[in-house]
Formats: sequence, C-alpha cells, structure tokens
Amino acid sequence: MLALATTTSLSLLDTADLRRPPSSIPIALALTARPVATAWSKNHLLLASGKLVQAYTDNTLNTIFTAEEAISHMACSQTSLVLASGSKISVVDPDALQLTQSLESHKTPITSLSLNNDVLASTSAAAVHLHDLSSGKQTSLRGLALAGQTISTCTFHPHTPNKLLVAIGRKLVVYDTTRPSAPSKSIPMNDAATGEIVSITCSPFSATLVAVATSGGHVGLVDLNKEQALFRTLNLKVGITCASFSPDGASVYLGTETGKLLVLDLRTLDKTPKSVSVGSGARIEVLAVQKKAKAPAAAEPKPSTTSSSRVAPAKNAASLRAPSTTSSNLSPLRKPSALSPRPSVKKPIADSPKVSARQPVSSRTVSSSRSVTTTTRKPSVASTLGVSESISVAARRPSSSSASSASSVPTFQTAGAKAKSQRVASRTPSPELPSIHAPTTPVVVGKAWAPESPERPAEDFVKSKSKAKTVNFEKMEEDKENERERSLSMQISPRRPSSTVSAAAGNNWAPSPLRNVVPGSPAGNSTAHELLRGIVRDVMDDFQTEQRAQMVGLHLDTLKMGRELGRELKSIREDMRLLREENQRLREENELLRRGY
Repeated sequence: MLALATTTSLSLLDTADLRRPPSSIPIALALTARPVATAWSKNHLLLASGKLVQAYTDNTLNTIFTAEEAISHMACSQTSLVLASGSKISVVDPDALQLTQSLESHKTPITSLSLNNDVLASTSAAAVHLHDLSSGKQTSLRGLALAGQTISTCTFHPHTPNKLLVAIGRKLVVYDTTRPSAPSKSIPMNDAATGEIVSITCSPFSATLVAVATSGGHVGLVDLNKEQALFRTLNLKVGITCASFSPDGASVYLGTETGKLLVLDLRTLDKTPKSVSVGSGARIEVLAVQKKAKAPAAAEPKPSTTSSSRVAPAKNAASLRAPSTTSSNLSPLRKPSALSPRPSVKKPIADSPKVSARQPVSSRTVSSSRSVTTTTRKPSVASTLGVSESISVAARRPSSSSASSASSVPTFQTAGAKAKSQRVASRTPSPELPSIHAPTTPVVVGKAWAPESPERPAEDFVKSKSKAKTVNFEKMEEDKENERERSLSMQISPRRPSSTVSAAAGNNWAPSPLRNVVPGSPAGNSTAHELLRGIVRDVMDDFQTEQRAQMVGLHLDTLKMGRELGRELKSIREDMRLLREENQRLREENELLRRGY
C-alpha cells in the first residue's frame, strides 16, 4: 500500500495498481494542517502535522499523541515511535502511547531521523548523532567533510544495519556505525545535477542499489560495491520532494512539487517516467510505502497415526511387529472355486519313504478348510529347527538338508491365528547355522521307489495313486547325477613328482603349489622361471651399463673443469705478478719525485 500526503489531502493506493498506473489518484481524506511526516506502523498509518500524531483508520484521523512543540520529523518501528521537535527528540511507546525518553544532544534544529531497531540516527545541519535507545549511549560521527554544505537527510541501509547513508549537499557519504571515526566511502553527484539531496531510498531486494533524488529534479542510481558507484543520472526536469522504492524493487516512486507522482521503471530507464496526478494537484509533501509482510513459516504437518506406523521395507523387516492382527505373509485371495476342500499336497523327496504307504510328518501342510476362526497345521521340520513360520519367502534360505524342500511350501495364516505365532512374527529370526561336527553330505532318510518308475510294483503304484498325487523324479535324479559327474570331471589332481628327479634326489616329494619355487630345488628350473630370470638379468645389465656411463661422464667433466680452473689460476698469478712489478715502479717514481729529481 502507498500513502501520499499533499499539502491539503491524503491519498491511498495499492502498489499493484501502479504497474499500469491510472491517470489520477483520488483523495481519501482532506487534511486541515500541512503534514510533515508519515510512516506505517504495525497496526495503521501514522501522520504527523503540527503538534499531533494521528492514526488513519476507517477514513478518519484519530489523535494518539500530542507533543509539546511542533513536530518536524518522525520515525517509527515495531517497538518505538520517535518524534523530533526543534533540537529535541522524544521517544514514545507505541503501545502505551507514553513518553519514555527525551534526548537533547543537538544544538541546532534536527533535519532528519532514521531508526533501526534500537539505534536512532539524528542529523542537524552540521552533526550526526547515534543514540542507543536500550542502553542510553550516544556517539557522534567524525570526519564530516562539510565544506560549507549542510546535512539534509540520513537513512540506515535495510540489508546492512551498521551502514548509515548521509546526504551532505550533493554528496552521498557512507558510514560504518561500528567505526564512526571516518566515512568508508564518499560518492559525489554528477556535476550536471542541481539542488541538494532531499531523499535517499534503498532497494528492498538489492543489497547495493540506492536511489538518490535532488531538489533540482535529478535522480542518481548508485551501486555501493562499485568503485564508480554513481552509474546513472536521470534529469526529470521537475522539482522532487520525496522518493521511495516500490515493494518489489522494480520501480522508484517520486513525489514532485507539481502534485504528480512519477513512477520510474528501472527496467526501462530510457523511457519517460509515468506520471499520475494526485488529488487536486497540490505539492506532495511525504509518501510512505508499506513493506511486504513476511509470510509466516509453514507449519510442518504432523505425521498421522497411519503414516507414523508405516515402516519402510528393510532387510530387518521381519523383526518389526506387524501393525494389524493379520500376518504379513498371507497369500493373495483365491477364487471361491479354489476354496473347496482338497487333499494336502506334499512335495515328496527322493530319499523319503513311500508316499502312499506312510503319513507325511516332516513337511508343512496347508489346511484344506479356510475358516475365519482357526487354521490347523502340522509341525514341520523347519519349525523344529527354530525357524519362525512368519518369515517371508524372500527371507528364506535354501538348505541342503531335507528341511529345504519342506520349507518351500507356502504357509497361510488368518486373523484368528494364535497369539503365540504373532509374538514369533515380531522377533528377528536368527538363521540356524549347520554344526561343524555335522556331515556335509545330507543323511539319507531311506530308500524308496520312484512314483511312476517302471520297475516299481503295480500294486504299490495303485495304492499311492488312490491317496495322493505322485510325481516322477527319476529324470531329475539322473540330471543331478550327470551334473555331479561333470563337476567331478573338472577336478585336477595335484602334481606328482617325476620319477627321474625322485630317483636322482632320493626323495619322494613335490613342492607345494602355493610355495615359491627356489632355484635348484626339484622341478624348479621351469621355462617361465628361466624367462623371468633372463628378463631381470637384461634389465639389471642395462641399468648398470647406464649408471657406469653416467659415472664416466661425470668423471670426465670433473677433469675438464679441473684443467680449466688450473689455466685460470695461472693467468691470475701472472696478472698479480705484473701488478706487483708495476707497483714497484710506481713507488720508485714517487720516491724520486718526493726527493725533487
């Protein structure tokens, strides 16, 4: 929301409507006194005029505070309301609307105020003071190069709280409030710019972009990080009274002396700013843009009971307790026709007794009746070994014993299963490892005829056929025997020592295949070994030859250097001898000259 206060009226407009500006902005409320400052608080719009601070609500102005003197400037934050009257500063609690502090540090009238949390910056014509409202400390900025100019306004940078921007004549000065001894940067306006700086506004999104407006109608765009900070100056040819960035940072709103609002689009600086008439055309005194409220952080959705109880599948899924009474390893539902009673199907093994003549004991059975209440099943070999019946098929490991064929039959459990089986399902099954003393080859339970073998008596075949289905495993046994023969045929016997070597050495032994062969030992002079020794010998000979050649070269170089040094020493000694003779002659001549000859 944008609030515009002219000399005689107050106007409000949504900033979204200024993307396509209307021709004029209507008057929201007529004013009886000239406004000097306006600001958005956390609840409403504040307007200062004369000695009154008024709040705009429901197209009316309600007085919330009355000062002792006429108010010249106002600054507002979430915790404080600061008013300037002449050279005096008053700090008001915005909730209780009571005066909490009174500051009188300036000797001349105050020209501007800027508030950043608990730090207040106030300027007069020749001084800048920093006030810590929480502790009561006060600091003065030093190093102000006034040069006959006055301080017109100041503002804190919204992205860097310790950075204060001060306008001195036509120059923008940047101060670091933690080092108030001297300014960190000084940015003069263009020579073509006229008038003093009347407004400084910072971009809400860019940490370095600043717009500076002068009373002569010039707008300067400044990048605080660049060495040549002032990168663009625009001449709008109309007097400017106030300026502010739009909430999205794409435009700059400029209030003019002619009562028009200029919308300067930063994307199209080459085009003329859009002009909007405000009210009756009176001078725009102040404007204030309501900042975008920060969206509250989205609350994290609480996990529901269903989602919290759901467990991702993992390797140890069998160790987790099932959330429902139905076991997790139930087989899918079958058609109603498949629910009719049928005899138990048992996978016979070749080494078991006759299927028809003996009741199955060591295999799992599936109950023929699927009643909802209970499901009967007979003990199996897998259960006697301690393996839980609720283990999934994917977790079962085939065993070499007869229990593997029994565990391959799927098990079925219903909602009426006993609580004991539910408790077993919640435990992590521990695999039963074979004992080190148990034989590796499975023990044969017994011999039996193949169900459909031609050598089996016919009467036994008729009896077994009347009781259960039979399957011929004779072909399967033949395949297993053939596979075993192939595996045995691939085995390689260990190397036997040759008779000649054994007779010569007198020892009937052979070296281990994993042991390195020692030269000279039996069966040690192999072709590969001789080839490797030849390669190593050649490499070592080449290396020694190369090293010998290098040593000879170094020796020759040393001898050559020695000869050269000897010749140089001889020439030096000759030069020294000549110098001595010349010095001797000079001494004699000097002696003759001293005697007067």
